[in-house]
Amino acid sequence: MMRKLFKAGLLILNLLLLSGCYEALNINYQAYPLAVGIDKGEEKLYRGTFVIENSAGGGDSSGIETQILTSEGDTLFEIKSALESALPGVLNFSHTRYLVFSEEVARSETMAIVLTDAPRFLELRGTHILLIAKDSAERFLSGLLDEQVGPERVLDNFMRDAEETGRFPFSRLEEYYESMFGDCIDTVVALGAFNEAVPEQEEKSGEGAEEGREEGEGSALAFDSGGHLRAALPNNSQSEAGGFLRTGGLASEVSGCALFLDSAMVGELDATHTKFLQIGRGSFHSGGFTIHREDGSFLAFRLTQRAAPSLTAEWKEGAVQATFRCYLLCEIYTGRTGGGYEGLYDENEQQSYLKEIRSFLENGLSETFRYCCSLGCDPFGVGRSMVGQYATIGEWKNSGWRQAIPSMQARWELDLQVGEPRVEFVERPDAG
Repeated sequence: MMRKLFKAGLLILNLLLLSGCYEALNINYQAYPLAVGIDKGEEKLYRGTFVIENSAGGGDSSGIETQILTSEGDTLFEIKSALESALPGVLNFSHTRYLVFSEEVARSETMAIVLTDAPRFLELRGTHILLIAKDSAERFLSGLLDEQVGPERVLDNFMRDAEETGRFPFSRLEEYYESMFGDCIDTVVALGAFNEAVPEQEEKSGEGAEEGREEGEGSALAFDSGGHLRAALPNNSQSEAGGFLRTGGLASEVSGCALFLDSAMVGELDATHTKFLQIGRGSFHSGGFTIHREDGSFLAFRLTQRAAPSLTAEWKEGAVQATFRCYLLCEIYTGRTGGGYEGLYDENEQQSYLKEIRSFLENGLSETFRYCCSLGCDPFGVGRSMVGQYATIGEWKNSGWRQAIPSMQARWELDLQVGEPRVEFVERPDAG
């Protein structure tokens, strides 16, 4: 009898071991990080922020909840393990699309270390999109949470705007790796920030508007994704987001770009100079500019890229000379501060203003190019244009290309065509 009981006990024990129930995880519960943020840690090297979409399973959308989880660690694996130990399920990175780094991390070697480890520990791919946060990645991501619209849709809208207008760069992880190891172009990454001064009303004029005119977007016309004029905007950086008037809402926004040298951030461009950079890179598609004159009048115009720019570069007397040829379509609007925007249809008037627009663009492009060269970086891709002139990578690396960047010169040839304005007159919202 005892022998039978002993055998029965062994059988039951084997069945328990075969069941796999020890430290079991709920396979119907998976946490999907939509975005991952990396900041400098307070107690450890890194502080990771994960925008998590929790699914209870069953395919019911009502079971999805979005939240932000943070953890610190000396490695990505440590951060990931700490988060998983606090969750009832597992982390699934198949939905992760965005990687956000604080400016502090981006300006150090930490970003390169993290992105070297990321494919192993976070199962990331080269198609992931990079963003740099001016303050902290955690704060920037927290500003994307909205009760009506999920963070994934918000980020997708940012990037859709980048793809359709080109007003700021759309940078993927693979481009960062090319900058890190390729030695023929330096990457640029969209710059995000948490804006504490998001206005609650459309009207924004007076002193705040004047400040925005000096340091803001510089774009006075708002067009929708189809290219149609939607509204005329006061030229104020705090009331404009993505080319549309801000009336409250999300506290985080994307404007401008971060400049990289090899693997670390070395500088930044504001929104207007980012558009100049995008024109030279061939990544600009359409957008508005405004020239403010001393007499209070202004000249507003919308540019559309007609064709990809051409770039040639060569050594001349020990220096690199680059020639850019850009093909742009220009719609011209005029007006006076406090008034409205009036489309120009007369060909003679259009040609008279075209000279002023050409000078504005050439100065802006040259200024942006010189600033990037002063940092020793090449976001315009001059090196990529030149590398094909060398038989081997060794010859290219020994050419002294990097050392020549600060003295590099550029000539801008603008092929401007005038297009018909899309509206005759639009009153400014701040006109009184």
